[in-house]
Amino acid sequence: YLLKITIGEADNQMNTTAFESVGESLFKMSAEELANLATDNPSAYDDAFRNIVDKTYTISIRAKYISESELLQSTIVSMVPAVMGE
Repeated sequence: YLLKITIGEADNQMNTTAFESVGESLFKMSAEELANLATDNPSAYDDAFRNIVDKTYTISIRAKYISESELLQSTIVSMVPAVMGE
């Protein structure tokens, strides 16, 4: 997995990157299985994405500034559905 994910709240958003373990945690399948859905069952592929968007997650991010371009590079380390009421 190489996922580009935009994280947002009421008045701010952050563009991030997530890799293999985060993708498998979100989609509950390997990148290869998800790619196979794209060709074998496009409807199930679309459903896989619909099932993870517009939800609340608890996210751990590693961020660092790239000095020469002054950009913030953010990588999601973990991303799990939030447990509400805690």
